[in-house]
Amino acid sequence: MMKVSFVGLLALLFLIPTVHAADVSIEDSIIGLYVAYYNRAPDSAGFNFWKEQARKNGNTTALKSISEGFAKNSQFTKDYPSTLSNKEFITKIYQNILNRAPDDEGLNFWETRLTNGLSRSDFIIEYVNDVLNYMGDSEEGKKSTLMFKNKLDVSRFFMDTLKDASNGSSGTTAYTRSIKVLSAITDNLETISLAKSQITKYCKEATTQCSISSSESFNLILKDNAGSSQSKSCNYKKIQWNSKGELELILEDFENCL
Repeated sequence: MMKVSFVGLLALLFLIPTVHAADVSIEDSIIGLYVAYYNRAPDSAGFNFWKEQARKNGNTTALKSISEGFAKNSQFTKDYPSTLSNKEFITKIYQNILNRAPDDEGLNFWETRLTNGLSRSDFIIEYVNDVLNYMGDSEEGKKSTLMFKNKLDVSRFFMDTLKDASNGSSGTTAYTRSIKVLSAITDNLETISLAKSQITKYCKEATTQCSISSSESFNLILKDNAGSSQSKSCNYKKIQWNSKGELELILEDFENCL
């Protein structure tokens, strides 16, 4: 079902009505909050925790809890102290999501909302939702939304690939890497490929189990004691490094392959 909103973020940016699609997935909303608050990919443990909270308590309640919790986090209060003016705060969040400063109309719109009582945590929820839902005709709006969605794509790959190796608090290797992989993401799809290549490299260096490939095929050569050999085509679901640092192939059809 489609609806038209005249008060969304990007409507203010380009002075045109913004067409919204149905609500984005709860997964994208959660990842979007991590990016908006910290400009980083989520760790798999935190992401799975909040997704479960959404399942138990509903998406709206869970997103509000996430945003309020993030706003009280020591890392956030350090990076965004209460001494920041509303304009300064809005500008920092714009940078995290859109990699640029706000335009005057968008800045004034959100500053007025905050001055009139909108909490900073609720502002970020609305901001993320507006950017992800944008379906207007502005080329700049489309570019901004694509870039943000690219960040979400890379964030999801970061979690799915590194698994436990994605977990870590501020200052840890995993946390720093989660920021680094998003720092170069733009609306250019090539930046996604480069980021995923870097994540794959991180996986190879990880000391905990992670996965670096989806379903692919390879040729398996079998030799008997007499030296005869035969080649079979096999499919594997993924390659992963286990906790012992050993490479494992997870086969799709073990019996037919061997």
